[in-house]
Amino acid sequence: MDKKKFIDLALLLVIATLATLFSLFFRASFFVSTLLFFGFPSLYLSFKNRKAVKKSALFAFLISFPLTFIFDYLISVDRGWYIVGTLLNFRLFGIVAVEQFVWSFFWINYIILFYEYFLNRHKKKSFFYYLLSLFKKKGGVVSKRMEFLSLFLFIVFLAFVSLVFINPLFLRIGYAYFWLGLVFGIIPLSIFLIKFPNFLLRFSKITGYFFVLAIIIEYVGLKLNHWTFPGSHYLGILNFFGFKIPLEEVFLYFLVSTPAILAYYEFFDDDRK
Repeated sequence: MDKKKFIDLALLLVIATLATLFSLFFRASFFVSTLLFFGFPSLYLSFKNRKAVKKSALFAFLISFPLTFIFDYLISVDRGWYIVGTLLNFRLFGIVAVEQFVWSFFWINYIILFYEYFLNRHKKKSFFYYLLSLFKKKGGVVSKRMEFLSLFLFIVFLAFVSLVFINPLFLRIGYAYFWLGLVFGIIPLSIFLIKFPNFLLRFSKITGYFFVLAIIIEYVGLKLNHWTFPGSHYLGILNFFGFKIPLEEVFLYFLVSTPAILAYYEFFDDDRK
């Protein structure tokens, strides 16, 4: 890492520290805390690498919107986690907190911007720079892989919402946190790294940073009662600075989620180089 990027990394750590102090001292809401931890660093990296802004935001939106609804609905119904405070006291279908969409979008966007700026070797302009999905633009065609992923997630989302209306009891899945992490995280990540083992070290470096950040955010969230883990369908329970958190939170969120997101990004929206 050159001196310039080392300074940028140090500034991001300063932002994380200030976000922690501000959130704890002023007892910031989940929404405000999300902007502090993810929004401001993303804004900083957007100025540092403007070419990646549209690409990362588009990818984050396409991934976060359908999966956030599915994940939050299933895990909340199973009492795997619960978002305590919500904007305007509103939840989709009385279950999914609006803040969860904001958190997921900025979280994924920050991961991609961080990756693009600090470690990605890809230099050429993205094929998915301009359009949302499934449409052709004069002079270029949207990646077939990203078209497939967008269409697949859209179909899954529609099917899921239909089940919510038709038979919500069908969507009560025990140990939902574990199963979702396995199907959407562990398995795809493992397949990608077997196929492209050269990404292991690169992903590990990014994961190290976001692992530390996740620990900080987890502590702040639990301390300020942004979320709780009220259920019992966990593989195990750990003591986390005096709070009880599920083993899935540490393994699937702290460790697996970041490289899994990067694997989706590289395979569907980047050049795998």
